Amino acid sequence: KGVFFMAKRGDTLQSTPIWIYNKNEEFLRIIDIQEYDIKHYDSWFTEQLNGAITLEFSIPADHPDAALIENDGRAVIRDKDGELVEFIIRQPQDSNGPNGPEKRVFAEGGDYELIDEWMTGYKASNVTLQTALEAVTSHTRWRIGHVDDFGTNSVDIKPTTVKNAIIQLLQIFGGQVKYRVEADGNRITRRYIDVYRKRGEFKGKRFETG
Repeated sequence: KGVFFMAKRGDTLQSTPIWIYNKNEEFLRIIDIQEYDIKHYDSWFTEQLNGAITLEFSIPADHPDAALIENDGRAVIRDKDGELVEFIIRQPQDSNGPNGPEKRVFAEGGDYELIDEWMTGYKASNVTLQTALEAVTSHTRWRIGHVDDFGTNSVDIKPTTVKNAIIQLLQIFGGQVKYRVEADGNRITRRYIDVYRKRGEFKGKRFETG
């Protein structure tokens, strides 16, 4: 489980901008920590390996552009590897914070759209992970990017969601997944699924929440 710190109120650390899109995935504006007139703070990008990916941040609710952030809109950040990561905005909440009215935004990884994609099943003998992933995602807008060599396995996935099929394939072959996107101008143009034998490095430290 990894937690990547972006920017916290009062810190002077550099932070990734947040690109905001509406529910039709049309670019609206950029929110940054220093360079733009609307700033984000208390911002967290949390990733659990092969699990949930979330983004949380706050902005001043009294800014005229705060209303642009809407439910089912999209937010995109650049992660510590320099890759673009997409999120689906879920129910922004307005409240009174210590510095005045604020809008708190929670968003979950763009891969969650694969929960709504249904597949009738997939069965194959002696296939690679890349071949299996390409088969289960073939009717979605996600492409398969870099996949390490995990050998071959036999696969028998019953009817389920594409998201669950990917989880099952990772359990069969092993590996750690990464979801990323590419943008061209004001549009998100490509979505990729990468799988590595191991992501990151062991630092000898443990982090727990709760």
